[in-house]
Amino acid sequence: MSRERATIAAAFGEACNPAFCARDVTLNPLSAMPYLKIQTNLPLTKAAQRAILKHASELVSSELGKPEDYVMIALQPDTPMLFAGSDDPVAFLELKSIGLDPRQTKALCRALCGLVEQHLGIPGERVFVKFIDVARSMWGWKGDTF
Repeated sequence: MSRERATIAAAFGEACNPAFCARDVTLNPLSAMPYLKIQTNLPLTKAAQRAILKHASELVSSELGKPEDYVMIALQPDTPMLFAGSDDPVAFLELKSIGLDPRQTKALCRALCGLVEQHLGIPGERVFVKFIDVARSMWGWKGDTF
């Protein structure tokens, strides 16, 4: 196994799958694309959308230690949503990434709830955050999987 392939396997904390390690790999596994989807029932102006998208991208990059070049953020404002029987402002966030460590989720949740409160004025008790650690074989990019 080449040093680069062994490094990739070690970065994922796994033994290197022979099918994966047999390929020429030029990706940085620590850069495997994090994806954050933010849904809220609040309508937002284009300027407000750009502001939260940019801040969210920077925050996810910083919190996960992954280059922003690989971070994707989606925002779905004005989504019909109800929580606890109320249509008061609410948000649901879903963060997916390869190698998402469960020990990171408390700090990530705090940071993401802070982002939502800062940009949307929605308090943490009206925000749900779902974290998903995606297996590299289940995440595709550039016509291949990681």
